[in-house]
Amino acid sequence: MIVDGGGETRVGLGGDDLRPGTGLGSSTADLGALIGAVHGLAGRVGVGVAGEHGVGSSGGCGGDLTGDVDPRRATAWALKVEPTNGTFFRDLTLFDHRGGDVAESMGPVPVLDLVVVTDGPVDTLAFNRRLDRRVAKTGLASGLLRRWTSSLGLLRHAVASGDLEALGRASTLSARCSVTLTPRPLLEPVERVAGEMGALGVMVGHSGTATGILLDPGRRTHPEDAAARLQSLIPGSKPLLMRTGPGGIRWGTVSRDAPLPPYRLAHMV
Repeated sequence: MIVDGGGETRVGLGGDDLRPGTGLGSSTADLGALIGAVHGLAGRVGVGVAGEHGVGSSGGCGGDLTGDVDPRRATAWALKVEPTNGTFFRDLTLFDHRGGDVAESMGPVPVLDLVVVTDGPVDTLAFNRRLDRRVAKTGLASGLLRRWTSSLGLLRHAVASGDLEALGRASTLSARCSVTLTPRPLLEPVERVAGEMGALGVMVGHSGTATGILLDPGRRTHPEDAAARLQSLIPGSKPLLMRTGPGGIRWGTVSRDAPLPPYRLAHMV
């Protein structure tokens, strides 16, 4: 957020408490918050900034400002720091997380409840370096691509038709494929609980330990019940309750004495 300090403008970053290095997208969220804050600050002092429809002024000094940041520009900026994910795009988007090329926009993000557990942090940069070397030596990418192509086709159908059952199957298939790239010690117990609860399926973070259950908010299965079962099955686990929602970087200004936004469930896309 941008805080007006009475003649002094300060940039403050705030948001959901994501566990760093676990695959929940915390680094992308940090970069997005910084990009949005600087974007808003530039607009507040009358500097031309890039909006969703091009470059323009946000209206000069004074008054509250709100706006969105062009996701392609935000992605290009973030990729100068590290690989990123599709959180900057409003819709569910398939794109190159290293090069930034957008392959496909699938449509609005389906609303799902997630119950996620983690198993400690992972150094994402080191993970990517190890993975690159392993893929280069073993050539495993071609086999995985064939399996992921099947998952992607199922995902396209699920989003286009609103079929949450198919979406759960696509996510589960993708999660199982990822075991080829990195160990997933939490996947077996999480799949077990998902089966017991009649969940849609499971998911994993692409480079971290985050492993979760996908639930249909329209059913009577309560995320709290799934969280309690995971805690009983995985000693020391602290499940996170989340809900998917639209992506994008949205920014605004508030007065210095304005209260901080209330705590809410984290949004993960």
